[in-house]
Parts: sequence; structure tokens; C-alpha cells
Amino acid sequence: WRDIQADLILPSGLPFTANLGDGSSRGFEIEAAWSRGGFSVGGNLVRQDPDLTRPAAGLPARDDTGLPGVPKLSAAATAGYTLELPGDRALDLQASYAWVGRSRLAFDATTAPRLASGERPERNQRRRLAHRGPCSLDR
Repeated sequence: WRDIQADLILPSGLPFTANLGDGSSRGFEIEAAWSRGGFSVGGNLVRQDPDLTRPAAGLPARDDTGLPGVPKLSAAATAGYTLELPGDRALDLQASYAWVGRSRLAFDATTAPRLASGERPERNQRRRLAHRGPCSLDR
């Protein structure tokens, strides 16, 4: 990345947007899915190592901060079941869970708070009664 912009926090607590410089992020992502009949499951895992490679003028060159808002680890899982009903209808049940690891809210490790308790879980559920035609009911 070139010319990264991010929010910084002044010692007074006021945020402002500034140029950070150039950065990179190396890592990997693994994803898997399986289904049988109407049942399906899936998941993924992301591991990354964000780094500021060339700080903008006025910013300290530090190896311990990473990049703002970029966690080193995140994961997600999904599960679903589809029940075929009479009359070209189907009932779809789906659930998902996503976990995003710790990241800093701003660049400066000494003044930047970590995001709320460091981790952000997210859960979703969805039910859908679908007609195999031009309409469906989502909830």
C-alpha cells in the first residue's frame, strides 16, 4: 500500500486523519466448505502481519504497531440447512459467526486504545421460506 491514511489520536484525545506512509501486509487465508443433502458448513481463518514499511515524515519508525484497524487474526463459520417443501418451496435456515481479533484504533501504540475488549464477535441467523419462482420471503 502506498500513501496510507488513518486516524491518529492526539494526547488530548482528539482524532485527526493523517498520512502514515507506505505499508504491507503478508499472511494467509484458508477456507473450507462441505455439504451433504440439505446440510452445509463452512469456515475460514485469516492470519496477517500488517506493517508500516516506510513511515511518513514526522512519524516514528516502530515495529510494534502494525496498521490501524488491521487485526492479525480473524475467523468465521457458517452452517445451513435447506428443507425442500411441497409445491416448489424450500425452507432455508442459516447461521454464521465471525470473530475479528485485536487491532489498534490508531497508529500510535502508546496512546491508541485497543478496540473494545480487543475482540469483535458477530453472530447472524437467517430464515427464509422460498418459492422456486419469482418471489421469496426473507426474515
